[in-house]
Amino acid sequence: MRKFYFILFSILSGTYVLSAQDCSELFFSEYIEGSDNSKAIEIYNPTDNIIDLSRYWVARYSNGSSTYAGGGITQLQGFLTGKDVFILVNGQTEDLPGSTKCSPELQAKADQLDHTYPAPMYMNGNDAIALLKDPDGSGNEANFIPVDLFGTIGGGVTSNDEGWANFTNAYAYRNVKDINGDIIGKDSLYITNYIVPGTWYWLAWTANHSLYRKPNVAKGTLLTPGTPFNVTLEWDTVSNQVNDWSHLGYHNCSCGGTNSTPKIQSVSKIIVYPNPVTDGSFSIITDKLITGYEIINSIGQVIRSHSTSKNEFNSRIYLDDLTKGMLLIRVKFSETDFKTEKIFIQ
Repeated sequence: MRKFYFILFSILSGTYVLSAQDCSELFFSEYIEGSDNSKAIEIYNPTDNIIDLSRYWVARYSNGSSTYAGGGITQLQGFLTGKDVFILVNGQTEDLPGSTKCSPELQAKADQLDHTYPAPMYMNGNDAIALLKDPDGSGNEANFIPVDLFGTIGGGVTSNDEGWANFTNAYAYRNVKDINGDIIGKDSLYITNYIVPGTWYWLAWTANHSLYRKPNVAKGTLLTPGTPFNVTLEWDTVSNQVNDWSHLGYHNCSCGGTNSTPKIQSVSKIIVYPNPVTDGSFSIITDKLITGYEIINSIGQVIRSHSTSKNEFNSRIYLDDLTKGMLLIRVKFSETDFKTEKIFIQ
């Protein structure tokens, strides 16, 4: 993954006006700040349409930086159906010197695992996370459009332990170090409508906590770079437990048609052959037992479904009567365990 040096909103001193209307564009729906490297972000599709995720990127502005050069950027993969969520999870699978692996339980909930460090899913509570859109699919970062933002960009952070999350009327905390740079404790400050000159603190609940977007939020939020981030305006804490992922996999939203059952996107592999489909039929081959499938068109409608009690590892599907073009096939292994792939009908 190449490094990008794009500055969000182009001019940091300017104000970006979000063009998306309510329920018309993807936005962050959950922020997972678990222990060690157990980090994740959930993205919600409030529309009724299938969204091509390859047009979207998640970027991390490390420690309040004005660019994502040091925090990393990740292009999303696959397609996201309407009123559904997509989960990006830290991809580290083994312990490294000074860096503990992500929880396998959390990774099992992923639709996509992030790439190696530096990557967005290495946030630690004081990094801004942005959702960016590539409008023409060119991959040219200069044309990316900001869609949503968690945190503040360009906050002028002075160390790795002092973040962007300024707040009013709340306790904030930071690490205290000795002369050797070792952490020996924490200090705190009750912030009341001002920021202490020369001192930046990060909020306790943006680190080691899981947060979910309030149901009345219907579009992403974009702040003028440098503006303090009031996390409680649009976000609620899942619980006081560090590794609580009970809310991950579904999102309740005022946009309607919400999912209320947690989704587990299978990490198993499936093979669709041939693809493109040229003779009106194709085969599905998997490494898990199949309980059924759904074929979905480009506007999210299920145009064919099939269930089986045979629990087969492979199945032959005939599509003689379907319109040519791109479709999605959702292969089911159980009611909450499935994987979606695109197919092309010629």
